Amino acid sequence: QLLEQARRHGWTQVPVRNLAAPPAQVVGIVSVDRILFAGEPDPAQPLERWLEPALVVEQNERLEVVLRRMQGTGQVVAVVRDESGQALGTVRREDILKLIFGELRL
Repeated sequence: QLLEQARRHGWTQVPVRNLAAPPAQVVGIVSVDRILFAGEPDPAQPLERWLEPALVVEQNERLEVVLRRMQGTGQVVAVVRDESGQALGTVRREDILKLIFGELRL
């Protein structure tokens, strides 16, 4: 189901939330590429096998700081949270680079 949704939406990194804990918290990130490059996906395998820790950033962190943190951890997506710890959404490295440098055309 995850791979089907990722294919439909063009996702390469998918945040995974724990819906049982109110409010739902992001527990990690699944790299679709990592699953696909591992061979034939087995739908019976638990999602936890592919779960990587999420990089969590505060909503008021400067983009340059977030970009440096992403570079240091190798993450291409970060979860943005508010002061209370509630996840607001995600930000991709590509989006930060576009905001800092503008649209790059080769």
